Formats: sequence, structure tokens, C-alpha cells
Amino acid sequence: MTHNVERNLVVVLLEPVQLASVVSGESAAVIPIGGAQVGGAQERFRPEDGWRLISHTLALSDDGSAILSLLFERHTLNPVNYAS
Repeated sequence: MTHNVERNLVVVLLEPVQLASVVSGESAAVIPIGGAQVGGAQERFRPEDGWRLISHTLALSDDGSAILSLLFERHTLNPVNYAS
């Protein structure tokens, strides 16, 4: 199936220490995810390049960790082939 939309899903495990320091205000709300940063993901998913955040979730665990998922998409001129 071909689409003229490119999508990227980013999933990050946030350790309890990381999450606690952001929630308490001890550190900035910027969390590194590979080549990008949550809090804008400026390096990989820039609005200037047509990317937009279309969905996100934050699932908290009993141990204080969390799973953050971000779904970005952009329209393309060339069809993108996704495996069926």
C-alpha cells in the first residue's frame, strides 16, 4: 500500500530519576531521544521540514518510570511504501 504521508513513531523509556527531576522542576523538561530531544524534537522532526506531532501518550508505571510515545507525520510528494 502506498501513501503520500510519512510517519515516524518514537518510543522512549523514562527512568524514575529522569521523570522525577522533570516533574519536580529540578531539571529542564527536555529529554534526549537518540538524535532528537523530547520537548520539540528539533533536530529530527522540525516543523520547517513539514513534520507535525499528531499523537502522543505517556504511560506511568508503578515503579515511577514511564513510556512516552510520539507520532510524527509529514506529507510527501513521493509515495511511501509501507509493508502490508
